[in-house]
Amino acid sequence: MTVTDNNSHSTLGAVEQILPSIAAQADAMEKERRVPAEICEAMEEAGCLTMGVPQELGGTALSQIEISRVLETLAYGDASVAWTAMVALGFNHFMSRYPAQVVEQVRSVSPGLLIRGAVAPQGRATPVDGGYIVEGRWALGSGSYDNRYVMAMCMIMDGDKPQTSPDGSVVTRMALIPASNVEFLNTWESVGLCATNSHDFVVKPVFVAEEWMASASAPDNFNLSVTRFDFQMAVTLNHASVAVGVARGMLDDIIALSLKKRPARSGGKTLATDPQFAYELGRLLVRLEAMKAFLEARLMKNEELAESDDPIDPIESSKVCAAASYIQHECQNIVDAAFSLGGSTVCYLSTSAQRRWRDMRCVVQHFSASKTKYKQLGFDVLDQAQN
Repeated sequence: MTVTDNNSHSTLGAVEQILPSIAAQADAMEKERRVPAEICEAMEEAGCLTMGVPQELGGTALSQIEISRVLETLAYGDASVAWTAMVALGFNHFMSRYPAQVVEQVRSVSPGLLIRGAVAPQGRATPVDGGYIVEGRWALGSGSYDNRYVMAMCMIMDGDKPQTSPDGSVVTRMALIPASNVEFLNTWESVGLCATNSHDFVVKPVFVAEEWMASASAPDNFNLSVTRFDFQMAVTLNHASVAVGVARGMLDDIIALSLKKRPARSGGKTLATDPQFAYELGRLLVRLEAMKAFLEARLMKNEELAESDDPIDPIESSKVCAAASYIQHECQNIVDAAFSLGGSTVCYLSTSAQRRWRDMRCVVQHFSASKTKYKQLGFDVLDQAQN
């Protein structure tokens, strides 16, 4: 289920080579609110946008821990760039739920299977002969790469109400729609992750054939370690990887600043010579190493689960989601503390530290960082204990 080391090293090595270009264009990306085409093309060439696609379909098919290292490295350069690769990976996962003939048709116009869209079920799909009429408006359709299709999660309608399953949950399907039938609105004005191009989009009533409406719980047709799991278990640790990369970049920014900053009343000495600064920095470095070790341990456990033929215990998904939330919030705390260590200097828009601080604030606003994941894990453990 995993890829060869050569592919992994090639992708990560290529990412490291484009970091200077990412840093040089960071300010321009924020103003344009998107990742420029040349960086998207470099990421696609490196294999960053097809990490969850099988090699026989042109992808790099990296393992979960390899994916994490790529995303962390991209986020070290810029969080919006990492987010772009992470979004492409998420839609790689959804493409694994479509029939082979649909995947091949998408590949004929988008060899990298690059999809943009939204996962929240904010649209409506009304059953008709041969398929559905899809319409609605979705928020946060991230992605700056060239996409020929848009994926939109829909509630399946029963008259004027959503269909429900026997357990009371709303029935949903992912509609795969040609980009020509989708209108993106100019809505993304954000405090952070400014270059993710996360505009709302609208679909006016359009027919979508049955085979182009996949269930998120459909069988995995890619047979990769990263696509074997349910969507939340598969993607939430990717968000944690981005958070670790942002925090690592922030600490390096503060270290670089400390070597040249001479605070008032310091007698001309640099911040790096201050014992209290060194103490606080050391604590933050250890905390970040702990988060990275926790993340990689969980990713290794996931790889073991993916390689096993045994059914995956549902509680594992709760453990993954709670771990991802914890890592993201702890990384936010690290970034906040590092920002404080930088003093007034890091408040200027000319510093990358202020951008990382803003980006991290937006990272933890995502559903993947919701602290409700702790409650779900607690209930699952208690149910297991009672049974």
